[in-house]
Amino acid sequence: MLTWICSYSGCDSRSVSYLGDCHHCSEHYCVTHFALPHHKCLELDDDASEKERQKVDAIERHHILNLMRRAHNHIVQQAQHLRAGHACSLKIQDDVDDFVCGGFNVHFLIIFDDEMKWIVRVRLHNFNNPPREAQKIALESEIETVKYMREKNVVFIPEVYSSAMSYEGEKENDCLDYFFMELMTGTPYRGSIMSGPQTPTQISRTIHDLALHYISLSKVHFPSIGSLYPSTSTSPNDGPSTIGPLVQNALCLPEQPWFLGPFHSNKERYITYIDEILLRIERGLMYQSNPLFAYLSHLETREMVESHQGWGDESVFYLKHDDDKGDHIMVDESGGITGLIDWQWAYTTSKAEAFAAPLALLTAYDLYDSGTNDLTQWEHALIEEYEDMGHPDLADCVRGGRLYHHLYITIGDEPNMINMECLREAFGRERLGHETYEEWGRWGWDKYGDYEGLKRVYDRYFPQSD
Repeated sequence: MLTWICSYSGCDSRSVSYLGDCHHCSEHYCVTHFALPHHKCLELDDDASEKERQKVDAIERHHILNLMRRAHNHIVQQAQHLRAGHACSLKIQDDVDDFVCGGFNVHFLIIFDDEMKWIVRVRLHNFNNPPREAQKIALESEIETVKYMREKNVVFIPEVYSSAMSYEGEKENDCLDYFFMELMTGTPYRGSIMSGPQTPTQISRTIHDLALHYISLSKVHFPSIGSLYPSTSTSPNDGPSTIGPLVQNALCLPEQPWFLGPFHSNKERYITYIDEILLRIERGLMYQSNPLFAYLSHLETREMVESHQGWGDESVFYLKHDDDKGDHIMVDESGGITGLIDWQWAYTTSKAEAFAAPLALLTAYDLYDSGTNDLTQWEHALIEEYEDMGHPDLADCVRGGRLYHHLYITIGDEPNMINMECLREAFGRERLGHETYEEWGRWGWDKYGDYEGLKRVYDRYFPQSD
């Protein structure tokens, strides 16, 4: 949910999240200029729009490949310096169509003369990702998080071989930020563990190994909620890591310090995030297509968070993977986990949230459309693993985890009436039984109509004629 200075000539307003971000022209537009007649890309029909998107994607891929070729010698020298006495080669694809990348990182293979294999994990700098300064902070946090887990013997964690490194080319955009890490063998799940080709026997093995991972992770404690950073303290009493602002792409600030936090409780964290979102809606920076319902859903969520008394023990905190939908899990042919990867947005949080079941154990239907908080078959399997291994406390976290799942998809996401009903129930409240958005809207206006922020949103989008 980044905002930028509007790309329209002479405009200094902030851009609208999502709707104002154009993947065709790589520009950002404010509430006034994101639509026609100002933003000409909207004149494209569906076919032309898709062709233009593919063209832009290909240009971005060619750019990163060409940049990697220019940085080739620099990266090889850095790798050989880190592993003195061994020569290595950096594999860069020739065919752009075979080049596979995610939204934030690309990976290239390094092979040493003794067949040791590393990965170069490179941050992408495209038009819609956070500014480079913020991305470098996130990169340092990811490295520190993975190193810390390795030091604490958390299982299935890759080894990191370097700190954050940079390549600076001659041109302004010719820059790379990267680090070296262990190549994890195996195949990733493609989303939910139930959506791939794995058999129930293989999935059961994965669940068993997930339990081992979380049990080892439960032995690592932190004093507050946020992200890990290398410590700058010179005191011998302080450790190598410290907790700082919570690195999160979903709610990156438009300027320094870029990220919110750290926090002393989940209540403080959630309210801070919700208040930032409410303010952005009031300013016309988010939810242009459905501002009133977005505001109402966040306002109601804020009230439930504020009054909730069941947050549990928040005197110590634990690490949580922020994108645990399944493709971070690498497995072998038996379903055994070979590695857990992509820790770039990891953060510390309460025990109840950290050990709620990963989203990989749910389908999109379970989370968004089922209308129930019933646990899935594989969540029950994880509970059984914990109980068999003597960790009923972690089993209880899975049982109560749906609260955190629904908070995850409510705060900062589009308003969803089904999800709000499940969230109310997860907070221990009665479902309201609204069958239409109109019913929900009337209820919300009756309850929150005197709230000044809601009035400002209404006046912005539904101004009264004189």
